[in-house]
Amino acid sequence: AAVDAAARGWCADDPYSADRPLHRGEQPKTWLLPQGRPEFFGPFAAEYEAAWNRAKETIARSGVRVQQVDVSLLQEAAALLYEGPLVAERWSALAGFIEAHPGSTFPVTETILRSGAKAEHTAAALFRAQHRLAEIRRAVRSWLRQAVLVLPTCGGTWTREQVGADLIGTNSKMGLYTNHCNLLDLSALAVPAGQAGPELPFGVTLFALPEEEANL
Repeated sequence: AAVDAAARGWCADDPYSADRPLHRGEQPKTWLLPQGRPEFFGPFAAEYEAAWNRAKETIARSGVRVQQVDVSLLQEAAALLYEGPLVAERWSALAGFIEAHPGSTFPVTETILRSGAKAEHTAAALFRAQHRLAEIRRAVRSWLRQAVLVLPTCGGTWTREQVGADLIGTNSKMGLYTNHCNLLDLSALAVPAGQAGPELPFGVTLFALPEEEANL
């Protein structure tokens, strides 16, 4: 509790600090699920999809109010994290170290960081991305008032060989249902939701507004 209070509390030395006390939790009035069929991937895609369908059925049988939302907005926000000018923030923070210590960083990490220095990542492009992100954030906040969004934690997994052959692509897919969270200033809690197969655990993630995190 002490650590949680410190993490939520005001810090005078941090210009981005915000005071967000944990309020008493309440049952969300609405449980949000994605419209249509989510994307599943990797060698166990069918098993992950079956596990997701079982999780949805459990929610439906519980008697809670369920509503569907278009999660493509979340994926648009997540794409800004790696593919848009927002990655320039990472380069601004770490460029000095990378350039002073060539070869000391994991190669794929350095590739992503250096993408923040691309010529097309202009100040104007950054502002456009920030404005779009603000629009998406407002839309998502309107969904989540007194609600909780449920998504697969992952839509699949990969073999080590598949990861080695495409480090960026496979990791990007693994974050398909989570990479939006920080950009949209959400709270999240990942929980086990049974097995997709033998020795293949499956989970879902619950998303809420930060001021309603206790509801999770």
